Amino acid sequence: MLEAKNLKVIDAIERPLPDSLINPANNQMAVDLLWADPDVNVPLFAANRRGVGHIFGQEVIDRIRTRFGVDLIIRAHQVVLDGHEFFNGTPDSGLITLFTAPHYCGMYDNSGAIVRVAVDLGVSFKRFEPTFKNSPSRG
Repeated sequence: MLEAKNLKVIDAIERPLPDSLINPANNQMAVDLLWADPDVNVPLFAANRRGVGHIFGQEVIDRIRTRFGVDLIIRAHQVVLDGHEFFNGTPDSGLITLFTAPHYCGMYDNSGAIVRVAVDLGVSFKRFEPTFKNSPSRG
């Protein structure tokens, strides 16, 4: 994304995305968008412990926000315990991780959340607490 001139590169990604394109050899942009994770200990980029994609830090967030003229990036595809999480614990970071599946895979005690974006672009969240009925991990 740091090399992209505009957000049309995202629009150009084939949808639905076939499994064959979710690998770096066929579509690095899709892999980066799906698998990149933020990390407060990384200023730019590092290898991702998931084995695919990269981890990135605040400097990357700031560069992307500036390049594309956006105030906030909302991403998903990573479990966070409260269903949503501001990068570095602060809204000023410009990045929210959103995860909608409470009690993910029956293994995590996480909440799920949705984000509401108001007309003035303010955000609020609705959390969904996990329920443990009929959960094999809870008995």
